[in-house]
Amino acid sequence: MDMDLGVIYENMEPKNRNTAGPQSQNPYEAQNRKRSRGLVVITVCLGIFCVFLVLALLLLCVFLTGERDQLQQNITSVKEHELETKVYNLTNTLKEMFSGSLRYFLSSEEKNWTDSRRFCKDQGGNLVIIKTEEEQRFISSLVDVSVWIGLSDTEEEGNMKWVDNTPLTNRFWIPGEPTNQGNNEDCVVISEFSKKTFMNWNDLPCSWKIKCICEK
Repeated sequence: MDMDLGVIYENMEPKNRNTAGPQSQNPYEAQNRKRSRGLVVITVCLGIFCVFLVLALLLLCVFLTGERDQLQQNITSVKEHELETKVYNLTNTLKEMFSGSLRYFLSSEEKNWTDSRRFCKDQGGNLVIIKTEEEQRFISSLVDVSVWIGLSDTEEEGNMKWVDNTPLTNRFWIPGEPTNQGNNEDCVVISEFSKKTFMNWNDLPCSWKIKCICEK
């Protein structure tokens, strides 16, 4: 009887009580660890890329700043050279104007164009001839009334010539002039009525009596 109870007791004991086998791994945890490692790698790569990008932008800014400064220096040099050239040319023109070989003078009496030219010749000169913008600006600064100059188309309508028979090259007409109004405006004046500093030529009838400017 005792032996039967022992056998029964042994048969009732759990067979796996002392068995220590390996535990199975959770597949989701392994997958999460792989994803975490991947995110770390991506983050590091992005960080390195951002660093290089910032460095590249800094280098580009330094380069562009240098190019801008160089361009400004070049522009300044060109402007200074152009200004020096204009000052030099104007200085030479003024020297010629005030030299003994070229002088200007205004008449005190009003005469028609032909008599004004005769007056200038009697003084050893002629009605003024204007070939450059510098001369035009300078002569315009000398007068505050309308004056005859040595330009007309009395010989051929529409063919303006100076009193030395040279053709007209530079023109300083009032906008809209010459008009040859009434087909009778053949002689040219520097007009006192022009609002512009040096664009002040106008054609008028040669018979009008006004003052003149001579050169000799």
